[in-house]
This record gives sequence, C-alpha cells and structure tokens, in this order.
Amino acid sequence: MSQKQNKFLSTLGLARVAGKLTLGTEQVRDTVKKRRAHLVILASDTSDNTKKEVLDSCEFYKAEAITVDYTMSELAAALGKLHNVACVALTDIGFKNLVINSLEHQEV
Repeated sequence: MSQKQNKFLSTLGLARVAGKLTLGTEQVRDTVKKRRAHLVILASDTSDNTKKEVLDSCEFYKAEAITVDYTMSELAAALGKLHNVACVALTDIGFKNLVINSLEHQEV
C-alpha cells in the first residue's frame, strides 16, 4: 500500500482518536438519524442488506455516503478493531474534507 493510500486510512484513525467517527451499522444509522453524519463510508465488501439499510437511511436523512475500495478488514485494521467494520460515519466537517481530499489524490 502506498503512502497516499495510507493517508485515507490514517485520517480515519485520527478521526476515531479525536472522537469524530462513529462505527458499526446501528451506530452509523443512529448518527445519520440525528443528522450528525457529514459523511458515511461503506467498505467495498459490505453485504447488500447492510448497504441497502445504510444507504436508505442516508437518502432519507440527506446524508452523503460513499463506498470505498477498502475491505471491512482493512477498515477494521486502520481503526484498531478486531472485528470487520462495514461502515463508519464522520461527524466532523474537517475530517470529511480530509477524507475526500485523500481519496481524490490517491494513486491508481
């Protein structure tokens, strides 16, 4: 993994340490309902049912959501979790901008 790719995962880790990230499907949906989610991020291998649940909530509550080219285990590792992480929600606009910026500037 290149340094640019690591920037995305590192930013997620920083957001978690700063308390600006919600993880887990139910917690993410709750954050979306409370209109505190600036960006919802779904892992590439999230199940269809979970994707539908989360994306339906995002659409209803007008929250931005993206699917990234990282697996649930890669997200879990970046966040220091032992179990897979299907989705996360960023609750800070600054971290949202950092994540979007890191994804836009990744090397392919």
